[in-house]
Amino acid sequence: MFFIRNKKIVIDCFTSDKSVYDFASIQKASNFYPSWFKKMPSSYEVNNHLSPTIKTCDGLINYYQHGMIIPLWSDLSIRIEEKKYFWFFSDNKTMAESHNSQQWQNYTDPSNVAHLKIISPWAFKCKEKIMFLFKKPYWNFEPFIDIDIVDGITDYKYQTTTNINMFLKINQNKRIDIKFKTPIAHIIPLSDRDIEIRNHLVDMKEFSNIHSTPILTFLNNYQSVKKEKIKNEKKCPFGS
Repeated sequence: MFFIRNKKIVIDCFTSDKSVYDFASIQKASNFYPSWFKKMPSSYEVNNHLSPTIKTCDGLINYYQHGMIIPLWSDLSIRIEEKKYFWFFSDNKTMAESHNSQQWQNYTDPSNVAHLKIISPWAFKCKEKIMFLFKKPYWNFEPFIDIDIVDGITDYKYQTTTNINMFLKINQNKRIDIKFKTPIAHIIPLSDRDIEIRNHLVDMKEFSNIHSTPILTFLNNYQSVKKEKIKNEKKCPFGS
């Protein structure tokens, strides 16, 4: 009887920032079990018998056995004052932007919530048509913090972007600090195959070539670009 092992899903991760490459590389999620989880005992005594803790929860353990993590490559401080918000990165070069509330106002109340998108220094590529769940690393964040990283499903065959979208509660003055190396995105392939992560440091010109997206249409540009790329694949005798 022969056993055929599923080949791994190869993810190529590109950055042109050497400090990001050296100190905040993309790694498997299994390297990011939170410190509180590591310190927790697996059981506790109640009524003269042992009862399990969350450390034995298969759902949580399996959560970290799948996918990869983008760790935050710089300290991030967010200040909220009188429903206005400001952000500061310790590297003094990471960029962020906010989307106009008209883009999402039917989702939640824009008078109490604001949007922030962190421009990621990483571009991902995968040669296969694999879909990935892009989500907040829930268990690595302080419980009930007033920040919510947006979930979504994407691919890295037809696009390379790994920007971090989030919503902030702005109805109270406060300061939110997220430390360097905090897992900021957990990306899980919708597949039972394992992943192989390949980090690459490239120059700015190559990064721009990898990361650039043609702007073909005012609306639904990603879908338009994807459609054209699929057409070109079909024309190519070597296309997958």
